[in-house]
Amino acid sequence: MKSDETSTRVRMLHMLEACDRVAAFVEDRKRADLDQDEMLKLALQYLVLTLGETSKHIPSGVQSMAPDLPWRAMAASRDRMAHGYFDINLDMLWMMDSVDIPALRPRLAVLLEQVAA
Repeated sequence: MKSDETSTRVRMLHMLEACDRVAAFVEDRKRADLDQDEMLKLALQYLVLTLGETSKHIPSGVQSMAPDLPWRAMAASRDRMAHGYFDINLDMLWMMDSVDIPALRPRLAVLLEQVAA
């Protein structure tokens, strides 16, 4: 196994772990919780940032195996969280964390299986 293949798989595992943490953090929560729970808001921002940063390190050859995944959007979300942290749209953050990221997880898992094969 090549080192770059290993690091790609490890990064993909980090992405799956971030998805799992998002799911755990939003479970039994509502959008209004972001307004009242600073730790929840910061945790979800961090996980979006983690997903986006990690996605930037997935090689283009692997990304091309799953063109339906929102690679650019993940990276852009990371940049928005990192550089626009002072003005985060909480409605968009909630949509990403309650809808988009849970939908992303199974697609990432399939890609990881393909990469590991």
